[in-house]
Amino acid sequence: MLRKVDDFFNKAYMGVSVILLIVVIVATTIQVFTRYIMNASLSGTDEVARFAFVWMSMLGASICVRTYGHAVVSILNDSLKSKIKLQKSHDLIIQILIFIGAFVILKYGFNLVQMTAKQRSAGLGIPMSYTYACIPVGALGMVINAIANIVDDIKMIKGGTDK
Repeated sequence: MLRKVDDFFNKAYMGVSVILLIVVIVATTIQVFTRYIMNASLSGTDEVARFAFVWMSMLGASICVRTYGHAVVSILNDSLKSKIKLQKSHDLIIQILIFIGAFVILKYGFNLVQMTAKQRSAGLGIPMSYTYACIPVGALGMVINAIANIVDDIKMIKGGTDK
């Protein structure tokens, strides 16, 4: 059940990230074209690109948690290569810390969204809470992915199969 929920979130986040990447490319291209070719900047395209990029980054960070694609200092983990269970225990500790960090981001992300509900963006006039909503949405994905990784690491430590 956890794997199905995790896979659903990752597929949804990946699909939305691809769409947002297209939005960033199109908005940036329009902005460059109108500014340098037409000599008249189209208002709002810079905000659209910026907001889409921020959302894409948070969704991508969530996916990176599941695939262990986040930035790491791997000197300790690399030194444990010959001791698989010890290495997986180290991975488990890291995933627990990621879970705790993501849970804190989730909690305070919701607070930030509520605080910015009446604030409007300068160019588009949309509520800033729409932009800041990427924080709890991305953090929710991180929490789910960290839980899935924790379950996998515990199975591996107990002698189960690897991912």
